[in-house]
Amino acid sequence: HVAAAIGLRDRGDIESANRELAAANAWFPNNPELLLQQAEWKLADGKRDEALADAEKMLQATRENYRWLIIHASFLQHAGDFKTAVEDWKKIERFSERTGNPPRATAMNGLAYAQALANSELDDALREVNEALELRNGDPNILDTRGYILFRQGDYPAALEDMNRAVKGLDGALAQFDEILGD
Repeated sequence: HVAAAIGLRDRGDIESANRELAAANAWFPNNPELLLQQAEWKLADGKRDEALADAEKMLQATRENYRWLIIHASFLQHAGDFKTAVEDWKKIERFSERTGNPPRATAMNGLAYAQALANSELDDALREVNEALELRNGDPNILDTRGYILFRQGDYPAALEDMNRAVKGLDGALAQFDEILGD
């Protein structure tokens, strides 16, 4: 059913794709992957409230496992629900603090980025991202987050410096990847 649904959707037959996905959901109710797929399609179709409700069902089906919390937070950010995403990232950060999963730098960077997207708690976000950089000095993803926070705070020269460092770091990573692939 899922493969058929994806094929139908790719061909633009939204209604039939949704029926096939519903059939898959009937076989596996509360399957987080299927609920996420349903939420993504509803969001793409302009049914934001229904999409958010499905994303919440997905999260409940996983009992707020931190990996699914990350997926949920990312979905919320994509849907523009930045404040709720910040709350997810705060839970993830607390889980990381207790268990080390996800790694501390990942959790702190995720929380800081969510706060920057929400344009809230920017001083806290800057503190979090600076702590993450202490753990992973020069990490381009974390530098990118700090650059965005600094931009939001109006410190454009410092933001540009971090963004340029992040781009150089990512360019280096891409060059290594190209070398591995032989291109």
